[in-house]
Amino acid sequence: MKFVLLIIAVILLFVVAGCEGKGNGLNILPKNSASESRGKNPGGTGRITGGTVKLYAEPSVKAKAVGSFPEETAVILMHKRTTETEGVWIEIKRKEASGWVQGWVKSEFIKFNWKEDSLENLIEDKK
Repeated sequence: MKFVLLIIAVILLFVVAGCEGKGNGLNILPKNSASESRGKNPGGTGRITGGTVKLYAEPSVKAKAVGSFPEETAVILMHKRTTETEGVWIEIKRKEASGWVQGWVKSEFIKFNWKEDSLENLIEDKK
């Protein structure tokens, strides 16, 4: 009887966690998790390249600088915006001791961490 209750508890645990059988193994991540929803969603990751890079409030070097990150700083990729005069910019953010720092950097200063985290897969910000 205890064995049957244990099996039921394990099955319920997988059901509550959103598991689904896939082939010979189980996928323990719920549907629409980060691994399945990468691609066209914000939230990829990358690193700053090219030395210390300024973050701007808007995608332009004429905008107010809101901070800077040194080379190899890990960042979260949010959106991209293509401007007519200054090319492609990426909105990024990072949690610092003082809180979240968010701003725009030129795309050439971002090194993508994963194949799925690419410029083509970032959502275009149409503001």
